[in-house]
Amino acid sequence: MGTCCSPECCTVEELRIMRWKAKIDDASGCISLQRIVSTFSRLCRSRTAKIKLTPDKIFLIHTADAIDGPGVQIWNEISQASLFKVFKIESQHANNEILLVINMEQFSRALKSTITASNVTFRLSKRDGTAYLSLVIGMKTITGAVRPVTQEVPITILSSDDVDTTKPPDLPPPEINLYLPHLRVLKPVLERFKALSEVMTVKANNSGDMNLKLATTVVTVETFFKHLENAVWKDGQAPNAATDFPSDPKTFVEANILVKSFFQFIAAHQTDPGSILTGISRDNAVVLICAQPDANLTYYIPVRDDDEQA
Repeated sequence: MGTCCSPECCTVEELRIMRWKAKIDDASGCISLQRIVSTFSRLCRSRTAKIKLTPDKIFLIHTADAIDGPGVQIWNEISQASLFKVFKIESQHANNEILLVINMEQFSRALKSTITASNVTFRLSKRDGTAYLSLVIGMKTITGAVRPVTQEVPITILSSDDVDTTKPPDLPPPEINLYLPHLRVLKPVLERFKALSEVMTVKANNSGDMNLKLATTVVTVETFFKHLENAVWKDGQAPNAATDFPSDPKTFVEANILVKSFFQFIAAHQTDPGSILTGISRDNAVVLICAQPDANLTYYIPVRDDDEQA
């Protein structure tokens, strides 16, 4: 995957002055980034994803495909200050941002080489007409010296117009905000649901109740969760910030979504990441947010309407 002259790719002039250099100078930072990318790669499942570089953040971005379900979007926001000792970016974009497409399997494999590294430096490079994300990995030898090892992952750098149009879904504040039950509890429930139906209903209220339900011509299954903790939405908004928020906290709001989309989020986490916020907007999406010290993962599952369920 290299640079090209199609409308989607950056111009020769944009590429000429486009630079990014970032450095992680400790083993724990290398391990954290590898974990973030590995989880994201399992979530999106498709080979390619976008990386958006900004002066203060990195975004891993996946938009919907047939594998994950129509409309699913994943945004993983990484604060550069939490992982990188050095972070320099230069582009012709008005906000000094860069957008690229990368093979996530290749990127994840390259990052596995950094787990035992003492440091790693990232930069954009070009050779023989192909753009690369280069990783210069500082590996310790038996004598204690650090030996640089270079890994290169082919990329496509997109145009400034693509940078401007690549944004998270613009959704209203959810009507319901709760923390999910532990993933080890949810996973067997969703495994059973996945074997029975394509569509499920998520019902919840702001009194801490959540029900997961499916109904077919043969069977109806419903699982109940009680005493879940209320949450503040990601922008600091209280649950009642939604204009059509139910006045009674015991009133249920429900949304129909694909079982496989919800299950994919649960299955991708090999360890329990801790508290996961779920927001339900009955006409838009079920949004799952996993907040970690070094990254915030947001997973958008679109609501299915009646026609789609037919």
